[in-house]
Amino acid sequence: MSSKSARQAAVLDVIRTRRVTSQDQLRQLLGKAGFAVTQATVSRDIRELRLVKVPGAEGVGHYTLPEEWESTTP
Repeated sequence: MSSKSARQAAVLDVIRTRRVTSQDQLRQLLGKAGFAVTQATVSRDIRELRLVKVPGAEGVGHYTLPEEWESTTP
């Protein structure tokens, strides 16, 4: 597994297990998982993985996968 695919797998794991509300929060969580990345890299991964930021019940948006968001909308 390349470092990019390993990092993107870690991104998906993080957003599936936590409410990530910002790119900086995601960058910090990836750092704790052993991936030293820049904000630009996080932004690119979000775009490549087609993550979407959706509104939360408390008014704070968080990242999710498009198919997970679509399955929760009426």
